[in-house]
Amino acid sequence: MTLEVPLLDALLTDNSESLYEAILEFNGANTDASIIPTHVEMVMFKSAMEWLLGCGSSTREFVSAIENAFVGISDKSKRGPLAEPWLKRWPKQPRPLLAWANEFCVVRGVSAHGAGSAPTVWKEHQHLVFAALLFPLLVKLTLSRKGLLALREDDNEVLMRIDAFLGTDPFAHDWESEDRHPWCKLEADARLTSLARALYPTMVHS
Repeated sequence: MTLEVPLLDALLTDNSESLYEAILEFNGANTDASIIPTHVEMVMFKSAMEWLLGCGSSTREFVSAIENAFVGISDKSKRGPLAEPWLKRWPKQPRPLLAWANEFCVVRGVSAHGAGSAPTVWKEHQHLVFAALLFPLLVKLTLSRKGLLALREDDNEVLMRIDAFLGTDPFAHDWESEDRHPWCKLEADARLTSLARALYPTMVHS
C-alpha cells in the first residue's frame, strides 16, 4: 500500500463543508463493525453520496447527480451477465450505472423505514460493496474538477469501466478456484491500460 500524497494535499486544501461531511458519513458507514447493521450503513451511504454530489434525497435528483458526475467520461465497459437484469428491472434507465442509482434509492428507502419491499437486482450487502468502490472515485473526480487533483490514469480507466462492475455479483465468486474475482480483473485491466499508455512514448522512441 502506498500513500497518495497528491490526494492528501487536495483533501487538506479543499475547505468545503460538503466534502468533509460526505467523507465523515462514508467512514461511519464503511465499516466491518458488527454493531453497525447493514440497513444503517445503507442510510449513511446514501447521505454520504448526497453530501458529495450536492443533491437532494429524491430518487430523481440522485440519479441525475450520478449521471452528471459521469458526463465526459467514456464508457469502455463490456456488459456482464447482470447487464440485462439491470436494464430489464429499470427499463427507463439507459445504462446499468443509472439503473443501480435508481435501485440504490429504493433499497435505501426500505432500509430506512423497515417497511415495504420491491423486486431488486441486488440486496443491501451488494449495494454497499459497490458504493464503497464508487465513493472514493467520486471524491477524486470531485477534487479533479475543482482543479485540486490530477486524476490518476488508472482511476480514470476504472471510472470508464464502472458499468462493468455492475455486470457481476461481487459475492458470487468461487474463492477456491484459480480464477481471479471479476472485479479484480477489471481493476487489473484498468491498471494495465494506463501503464501501457504511459509507456507507449518510451516504446516508440526505443
